[in-house]
Amino acid sequence: MTGNRSILSNFRHFNRGYVSFGSDSKGGSITRQGTVCNERMSIDKVNYVKEFDFNLMSVSQVCDQKHWMLFTDKECFVLSPGLSIPPPESILLTAQRKENLYVLDMNEVTPSGSVSCFLLKASVDEPDLWHRRLSHVNIKTINKLVKNNLVRGLPDKEFQLEDHCIACLKGKQHKSSHKPKTLNTNDTPLQLLHMDLFGPTNVMSLGKKSYCLVITDDYTRFSWVYFLRTKDETAEILKSYILRVENQSNQKVKIISAPRTPQQNGVAERRNITLIESARSMLADSKLPLAFWAEAVSTAYVQNRVLIVIPLNKTPYELWFQRVPYIGFLKPFGCPCTILITHGVLPKFGAKSDEGYFVGYSSQSKAYRVFNSRTIIVEESANVECREHIVCEQGKSPNWLFDIDSFSQIFEPLTFSNMESTSTQTPASTSSTDYRLDFPKSSISLRRPSIDPPSVVEAIEASEAGTRLSNVTSIILSETENLNEDSSVNAVDADDAIAENIDVANDVEDSSTINEETPDQNQSNLEQGIQLEVEELLQFKRHDVWKLVDLPPGKYAIGTRWVFRNKQDERGIVVKNKARLVAQGYTQEEGIDYDEVFTPVARLEAIRIFLAYAASKNFTVYQMDIKSAFLYGKIGEEVYVKQPPCFIDPEHPTQVFKLCLHQAPRAWYETLSGYLLSNNFRRGAIDQTLFIKDEGGEILLVQIYVDDIIFGSTRKQLCKDFEILMHSKFEMSSMGEQNFFLGLQVKQVPNGIFISQSKYVKIILERFKMVDCSAARTPMQVHHQLTPDKDGQDTDQHQYRAMIGSLMYLTASRPDIIFAVCLCARFQAAPKISHLQAVKRIFRYLKGASRLGLWYSKNDKFNLYAYTDNDYGGCNLDKKSTSGGCQFLGGRLISWQCKKQTCVSISTAEVEYIAASSCCAQVIWIQNQMLDYGMTFMANPIHIDNMSAISITNNPVQHSKTKHIDIRYHFIRDQAEKKMIILTKVHTNEQYADLFTKPFDEARFRYLVESIGMMNFD
Repeated sequence: MTGNRSILSNFRHFNRGYVSFGSDSKGGSITRQGTVCNERMSIDKVNYVKEFDFNLMSVSQVCDQKHWMLFTDKECFVLSPGLSIPPPESILLTAQRKENLYVLDMNEVTPSGSVSCFLLKASVDEPDLWHRRLSHVNIKTINKLVKNNLVRGLPDKEFQLEDHCIACLKGKQHKSSHKPKTLNTNDTPLQLLHMDLFGPTNVMSLGKKSYCLVITDDYTRFSWVYFLRTKDETAEILKSYILRVENQSNQKVKIISAPRTPQQNGVAERRNITLIESARSMLADSKLPLAFWAEAVSTAYVQNRVLIVIPLNKTPYELWFQRVPYIGFLKPFGCPCTILITHGVLPKFGAKSDEGYFVGYSSQSKAYRVFNSRTIIVEESANVECREHIVCEQGKSPNWLFDIDSFSQIFEPLTFSNMESTSTQTPASTSSTDYRLDFPKSSISLRRPSIDPPSVVEAIEASEAGTRLSNVTSIILSETENLNEDSSVNAVDADDAIAENIDVANDVEDSSTINEETPDQNQSNLEQGIQLEVEELLQFKRHDVWKLVDLPPGKYAIGTRWVFRNKQDERGIVVKNKARLVAQGYTQEEGIDYDEVFTPVARLEAIRIFLAYAASKNFTVYQMDIKSAFLYGKIGEEVYVKQPPCFIDPEHPTQVFKLCLHQAPRAWYETLSGYLLSNNFRRGAIDQTLFIKDEGGEILLVQIYVDDIIFGSTRKQLCKDFEILMHSKFEMSSMGEQNFFLGLQVKQVPNGIFISQSKYVKIILERFKMVDCSAARTPMQVHHQLTPDKDGQDTDQHQYRAMIGSLMYLTASRPDIIFAVCLCARFQAAPKISHLQAVKRIFRYLKGASRLGLWYSKNDKFNLYAYTDNDYGGCNLDKKSTSGGCQFLGGRLISWQCKKQTCVSISTAEVEYIAASSCCAQVIWIQNQMLDYGMTFMANPIHIDNMSAISITNNPVQHSKTKHIDIRYHFIRDQAEKKMIILTKVHTNEQYADLFTKPFDEARFRYLVESIGMMNFD
């Protein structure tokens, strides 16, 4: 091909082609053909392209004229025909001609290996760019697409990444593979130790152990077994173990198997299986109860002597101790036996031995471990006679305590469905032999002995005259010295005395002693209780709560009793003990003995509004507690109660006290509100528990929740004046900066207020045995499949409801879990295992985010706005949608909702419209609430991501497609016309209410949690 017409001869027309150039996208057409020749050769059929600036020669055309082509690193030669072909050993590659192209088939050249094409290597940036474009697909896959020509648009180049993709490592990295060892490279003991810890088990051992630590030496396969109450005992056990085995073998421990790597810990895993299967078999054969599982697992003593280490053809015992083991003394596990009595003085004609069961071998001496049926303890003795040939039969052994099916669950983590069964007390045996093993807890009733009433009256009078309370208590305790002399106390009526139950623990595996409280401890507890009782009675007398009168005809007296409680701080430390004298109010009938009993209480949203307002005005919030607040209330009804136990007037033993009882909360509210209103406070029009005082442009806010009060002011002097005002009327028990209110932990720092419930999270994790669970990143899986699951396995309904109730209370400061909790709450009627697993995932999420809470920053922003969204047809039960919404005051989240709609919607616009109406109602309530603060809000935006719902709201015309919507949902139209709210379109990515309608992956979930103002405060 050429563009130079002068070098062509035999020029002729030829219009059959078009050529494109790299530098010119237009190219040119082939218009002529000719011949190029010189003195020695000629080339025919040379195409003429006018636009072409170069001369190109085709190798195939030269070869068609029987010429040869030779290429070197500097020149190209055209040779005359007739040359001989070089010898085969000098030919490296051969390319066959196909039409005008010479094709080199690399598969024929190297058929046994993988062949890469001769491709241009991509630039440095291209592989990374295409790797990201193709969703981080493997580079090998990209090269296969190029080689096999499977896609179009991908450059024909070889792609290679210069370094690892960090994003791929974060998203795809896996654990390293561990290939099995074909040969044991360890030739001495203690070079490598394999260890594994399993538990907690469903059934505790006789020694109250729940965990088992198994250690195996890699070379000898010798195993050691240790039993633990808790995991934290592992470190001390390992220290003593390593010290002992190093001294015993004169070797040093070099390597311990890596933690949390079961692929590298196969020896310990297999040894665990061997021990558990052996224990299961022996318990099934002996028919001993499940509590003997630790004794059965201890058969590692036997397995060290009988198992064979295949490569060495020796037992672990021989490899460790360098001698052949003797096994002639071994006995069948659980066989009946007799134990010679070697301690104490035997009766003249009494039995010399006790009956029992063989349960193992002593690790400290040459003795057997046996369970004594008479003393109900495990003891070690060498004077044992075993009846090895006697097989346990029905009625001749404690098989009524053994369940082989449930034993297979011992080595699984604790589940809520079987917690009650493991703690159930075992009934007493009807056989002559005593097989009791699961001992019921003993209850020792400590009853207050009869106290001379005049001494008590004198004590109270002496206390009022100035005598110290400790001296008053000593007067009462002087009457109770005989309590420690005789521990056997007769039971009395519950209305006349207080009983304290003490659990007596029996540790059969470790010792045979019974732990009881000492007499000194009993007297100390009794002394502290009496101090609190006397203090409570002094409060009654100081406030003239009651009056001793004769019981009028036709009236009856209500019984009383003492209730003891303690108050704990956020760390679980007891900060205060309380004693309260309460009446048996359940004997009163509504409408006869009382009418209204409840007092107005503040909503949690009102508490959060109070704190948000304090953050915007940058003032400190204080709290105070009224001591014995209910004693200040007065009512008109006649209520009579019996005299308190052990405090009966000796001169009038038949008289009763007239006082106010059941209506105490309501009466206390009336007393407190009347006092505040008389001191220039005004009561909130919407919130009846909010009291406001305006003075010189400053404001004092007081929020009441029964007897707990929080208050704050824009001027600190008003707080001091309020403190003096309350002290003048009521007795205060505590006061200071707010830090713990209604279960909410409030942390006030210079730049904001943090609200959390980390203490409560810890409590419920301990309550439901989820402290040791693995943490989850989100409270619910993205693609959950929660359905009624009618064919699923049932779970404990009471336990399930208790877990849901605990989580519902936690949503007071944790909006991040409200959707998952509400979804699981729909299955409380008939919970299944699948539902329980979903609830447990919420607890696992709380384990990893226990300190998450709401953050209210201190700034002057205080604008009201809201978000609302829905999950169209998201309920798998009835295809109803879920509405979600949240409201903010200056970027501070104060309210949130998640609720399933009551009707099935036929369009997303209808669903969004209903959800927006519910959110509007909450916004209107907040607007009215803020009127008590002296702030007026109008035209507050409600962000929604559906334009159709906005159009329905703004269009008052009743269309055919909206006439079926319930009239109560059109409430939002009226508010929009009044300019109380404005619906604003927001992009779906910025719709924060999504958090309350559906689950998300970790990235989206964390973004929404941070967007609504939640943070981890440390």
